Amino acid sequence: MKKCLFAGMLGLVFSMIGVGAFAASAASIVVQSTTSTKNSGFYDYLLPIFTKETGIQVHVVAVGTGGSGAQCNEL
Repeated sequence: MKKCLFAGMLGLVFSMIGVGAFAASAASIVVQSTTSTKNSGFYDYLLPIFTKETGIQVHVVAVGTGGSGAQCNEL
């Protein structure tokens, strides 16, 4: 589960620096996250900066840690 969270965060960082070509061409992306990360204020701080720099709107879908891990294992 920690690997999944790390992979998700790493993916967000890569898309922010322009490595993800798909993200760079999209008008919006969806990020799945745990509720604790969403509630921490991390996205409230980071996403306005990301949107301003890239023009890409980010929609965060927060799920419990168990749900996030289960969905990650399906990938």
